[in-house]
Amino acid sequence: MSQINDIALVAQVVVFKNTRAFDTLVKKYQSPIRRFFLHQTLGDTELSDDLAQETFIKAYTNLASFKNLSSFSTWLYRIAYNIFYDYIRSKKETSGLETWEIDAVYQTEQRQVGEHMDIYRGLSQLKEVERTCITLFFMENLPIEKIAVITGMPAGTIKSHLSRGKTKLTTFLKQNGYDGNDDKLIKNFMLAYKHEIEDNGFSRQVIRRLPQQAKWLSDILSVTCAIICCALFYIFNGFEILCQTISDIVASQTYYLMSDTNFQSLIIATVVLIIIGVQRVCSLKW
Repeated sequence: MSQINDIALVAQVVVFKNTRAFDTLVKKYQSPIRRFFLHQTLGDTELSDDLAQETFIKAYTNLASFKNLSSFSTWLYRIAYNIFYDYIRSKKETSGLETWEIDAVYQTEQRQVGEHMDIYRGLSQLKEVERTCITLFFMENLPIEKIAVITGMPAGTIKSHLSRGKTKLTTFLKQNGYDGNDDKLIKNFMLAYKHEIEDNGFSRQVIRRLPQQAKWLSDILSVTCAIICCALFYIFNGFEILCQTISDIVASQTYYLMSDTNFQSLIIATVVLIIIGVQRVCSLKW
């Protein structure tokens, strides 16, 4: 049912450029997407939100390419994954740091993460690709097949990264006082730090940053339709026909009005019609 609702919302955005429908999608998926980035960046909230906004904006501009071959959430995670690794590559190019050095920088910058320090310290022990696989598998409960679609890696490669990541994370946890069976230990540890992220204006910021091309196209379409209607109205003598119709109505009602006229009711009805007409004209977007 959730996938059907997502497809309906996507259709509204693609066909009608309905930003309210897209806002619904943003509010629905902002928490898992922001959480994904939060764990990849080892708790950098500002960077995570910037990357998450970029993800939703890119999803909006490319929504017509969504072919429903996978769920909308998987497609969205795929965009998030690409954006994060594009960021990592750009950071390597500009700073000259290797992956492990970037992770070390993240870890140093995020010393004051309070109650979430353990999760970020644990994830910092992993390579970035291992961290991605571990968080998607244990925290977001995604199967290996979906992780393969998101990352573009074969299922066998995903299993290898999960195995190495579990070994490193289990060693770290046991060294820091955590006990239990390896898989269960990691799962309980990850779920303990899984939390929903409040919107707090995030979706509104995304909508404000959306490209304005859709609004221009909508305005052009509205004006074009109005021009065509006016042209057809003129070509087929619409004004003359309208006047004749009004004249016939007035003539047909004159007899009844003259025989039993309630002028007070007639005046009130006329005033009401004029007010309604003025309101309709004022409400038009020129």
